[in-house]
Amino acid sequence: MAQPARPLLTFDEYLRIESDSLVKHEYLTSTSTEKYDRAEKLDQHKKISSLREVVLVSHGERLIEVWRKAGTRWSHHEFRDVAQLTSIGCSLSLADVYLDPLAA
Repeated sequence: MAQPARPLLTFDEYLRIESDSLVKHEYLTSTSTEKYDRAEKLDQHKKISSLREVVLVSHGERLIEVWRKAGTRWSHHEFRDVAQLTSIGCSLSLADVYLDPLAA
């Protein structure tokens, strides 16, 4: 008899990864949850001590916002071409992020 598939991560594993993360991303996929994601959820993410950047990917326009921590202060950055994630030394091309693989 086949065994049920194991989840990719247990909840405890997920929490451990979240608490050790340098970068957290959020896809703003709904106008109904966007206000919550930008306020309460963002504030909760900023409380994770290891976190250095929070990335918000807009659904309404070609825009990536990065909230970056330096010391105890957070700064806001907007990118419309190439987003810079300095905490992990990564650049994200918005053309790649917003690529529609089904478009002809």
